[in-house]
Amino acid sequence: MTKEYRDISHGGFQQMAIPFAAKTINSVALDLGRSSNFSGGRNANAFGYMDNTTTVMRVVTPSSSTDAGDGSVLYGPTTYFAAGVSGWNPSTSTKNLQGRPYADTANTMEVQLVNGGKPNGTPINYGSTGQNQNSFGEKYASYINDPFDTPAWSATYGKELYQYGNPFLTNIDLSWIGTEAGETGLIKDGNRLPVQGIRYSLGGVTYSPATGTTTSTNSTVTFNHSVTGSIPAGDVDNLVIKPMGAVYIKLNPQLETTYPGVFSRNLNFNTLRRFNKTARAASTDYSVSAAKSGASSGTLKQIGVIALDSQDRELGRTYYVVASNAVTGFNNSGISMQASTGFSNNVPSQPVIYTNEEFTTGGIDPTYASVYNLYINEANEANFLSKRIPLKLNSTAISKLKFEIRENAALLPDAQDQLSTGESFWIQRADGTNVKLAQNQTLNASLGDLGLYYGQPQPTGALGVNEINNSTTVVAYDQKSDHYTVLFDKNWKKADITIYDMSGKLINVRKDIRTTSNHILDIPKGVKNAYIVVIQSDNGQEYKTKLMR
Repeated sequence: MTKEYRDISHGGFQQMAIPFAAKTINSVALDLGRSSNFSGGRNANAFGYMDNTTTVMRVVTPSSSTDAGDGSVLYGPTTYFAAGVSGWNPSTSTKNLQGRPYADTANTMEVQLVNGGKPNGTPINYGSTGQNQNSFGEKYASYINDPFDTPAWSATYGKELYQYGNPFLTNIDLSWIGTEAGETGLIKDGNRLPVQGIRYSLGGVTYSPATGTTTSTNSTVTFNHSVTGSIPAGDVDNLVIKPMGAVYIKLNPQLETTYPGVFSRNLNFNTLRRFNKTARAASTDYSVSAAKSGASSGTLKQIGVIALDSQDRELGRTYYVVASNAVTGFNNSGISMQASTGFSNNVPSQPVIYTNEEFTTGGIDPTYASVYNLYINEANEANFLSKRIPLKLNSTAISKLKFEIRENAALLPDAQDQLSTGESFWIQRADGTNVKLAQNQTLNASLGDLGLYYGQPQPTGALGVNEINNSTTVVAYDQKSDHYTVLFDKNWKKADITIYDMSGKLINVRKDIRTTSNHILDIPKGVKNAYIVVIQSDNGQEYKTKLMR
């Protein structure tokens, strides 16, 4: 079969897969329009493949047209290759690659993701700020870009990274490779990886003999994990890897400890195949032709802010994600949905648009603002309700901002602003005006001090969660009994009560409470803490307040 190939240029090396069995490296070179075979040197004439255990791109040394650069013999069908672009431009000319496609019954289509950055199980010592060198004399700081570990060069930076190529001539859909519990359809893809994040559609790949290989962060997805499933956040709609495309996956061993017996490290590419160009919904049964329809139930909410120039061309984007189990501010828990904008030689990149780490009370946290910038920023939807995420516009070319809003990875309908909780996302302009944001809404950009909010921005100087009440329901404190009691609106018949602590941890949920009598809240005594109480009636009205113990 013949496969046409044309893609955005990734820079000095084109990241790609070779979906053909018994395909020699020399034939790849000829199909890509090179006048001769790739060289064995470490330069733009080379053809490399990713060694996940040593975190290094190794170079194939072609000896002849029958060189053993045979994907089915030496490297395997899921190998992540990097082809030097000397002599061809991937973005301007279409090439035809020929060969015999792999069959989806091949047992080599299932790979085990182990020992990433740990040859023989021994972790690599990257050195202080990545200054140690790999086997090719390149500093790790110039070679590794780990956007999922935002504090640069922590103990887990660069570890558990796995890079693979799509072995098929169909797309592969990675949206639901976390716990199967997150999929509500009857037929699942069978993959249950402890995945922290995925990066795909790579760009900005450069190579220099002096500094090594560097990349910049492009399309990125992180995952919100719980016992009920794993929901993706970020660039979720296009988390479909096309034929000859490559992908970068980071796992988090702490998830395996937190949720024992839930995950498997086997990734089966056979059950990821998909003809459609967009990811399937969690409620859609797995099949190669599964439609993108339906919506899963859950609480993951996100807004994408897309920077456009005066011709409506995208310059960049950033994401703000909230959930009941997300962490506000600097997160050293080991489980996070955040992803940085990337690093070059240990210096945080500064794209045209990004957010910065926030204080738990709202606004920028200067301790980390100079350490990393964020592509995906998370905060807890309870303790960060109505508080400010600092938004940075870093280019005068930005003319407009467009907004993309999702809940459980599914887009809201056009012009809709309200989420299932009744809350909305907001933006605060540089002049202090607040604008409620709707799906596909576009605003003129205003450079300066901007802020993103989940929930209407609280008044200047206010801290904590404002009391929100569209009924006569109220929570009263009885000092004698040391109880908080709910006095319900007389027009309510039933109500649901949810209580969180200020870290976002769920404390208590009560459903279908009859409102004909008062209700004593089940809040722990003897522990000094603050709690968020959310009370929702069967008629859609809601009451929120913060209580102190």
